[in-house]
Amino acid sequence: MMAAESGCSDSVRLLLRQGADPWAIDKLGSTALHYGAGSGEAAVLHLLLEAAGEAGPVHSPNPPLTRYVDVRNEVGHTAVHYAVQAGAQQTLAVLLSVGANPSLVSLLDCMVWDNLPKGSSPLHVAARKNDPALAMHLLKAYAEQWQHRGMPDPREFADRNHQLPYQLALRHSNTDLADRLRPSTPLASLFAADGAAGDLSAVQLGPGSLVRLAGAVLRSKLQADLDVLRRVAQSRAGLQEAPSDQTEANDKPPAAPATEHAAQHSGAAGHASDAAGLALCSSGGCTAVAHGGVADCGGSELGSSEGGLCGVCMDAAPAVQLVPCSHQLCVQCCCSMLDSDTRSVFVCPFCRSAVAALAQ
Repeated sequence: MMAAESGCSDSVRLLLRQGADPWAIDKLGSTALHYGAGSGEAAVLHLLLEAAGEAGPVHSPNPPLTRYVDVRNEVGHTAVHYAVQAGAQQTLAVLLSVGANPSLVSLLDCMVWDNLPKGSSPLHVAARKNDPALAMHLLKAYAEQWQHRGMPDPREFADRNHQLPYQLALRHSNTDLADRLRPSTPLASLFAADGAAGDLSAVQLGPGSLVRLAGAVLRSKLQADLDVLRRVAQSRAGLQEAPSDQTEANDKPPAAPATEHAAQHSGAAGHASDAAGLALCSSGGCTAVAHGGVADCGGSELGSSEGGLCGVCMDAAPAVQLVPCSHQLCVQCCCSMLDSDTRSVFVCPFCRSAVAALAQ
């Protein structure tokens, strides 16, 4: 294991000839292949894989007949995890070329690897390292060797913190990598744009991929609609920030003569309440408070809540209407939900129906 970790292929060869067992594990359940993958030396991995063969003695947490290349240690890390964590593209390429599973996830939190949470796949590690090359190696291997077997897309796996790989890429403000890691992005288009896809004959373009492709087109349209609505909301906010002191002064009724003060005293409270209700009514269609309750001044911007607020955050005024269900929410909530919803179809948060467009 020490020879493999140091990347010394001559020492590894000598030890294997002397009968060293490549299946042996340390107290953490790691094999020499784990350490060799982290060394970055492809020759070391070739020697270990040849000596180990396909089957051998496996220990928990591995099920019987686990292949040597897919052995997990006690934390659940495979040799692929180690190669990605080390940024070793050469050893990663060797592992993937012999059919290593790129989607196995960790079983426990790992404090050593920068608090890597349980449920992290190698793609999570690549996203945390902000390394597009490693991420593309993993996705290419999945598309060519595993997708046609029915294995789920590794971009859809969430770790213990409910984070998808693309969300980890966004932490580094790497929008290009995040777009590649979004589950809604078709793999075929990913490789075509990257220019290094190699043979794409194994990439499946069946019904599932067509659904994701259509979803990506619809999502782009919704994003364009939202950009327009955001600009409209910003322009309205700028107009509403104009000083309103003069307007309030003009709306204030003239003072009553002293001789009429006693006669009008009994109705003063009612008139003041009505005036306050009128002052709260704006030209943008907000709700007005009157002594009789809540009245709708415009009706065009009422949200899903009864008070004219966004039904999600219950704070901002609704400015986005979901088509065709007509439910409404604020621009910020719509933006957040559209960004975080990784499904092929964006759905209404209230009635769960599919959203075809965004309107005022």
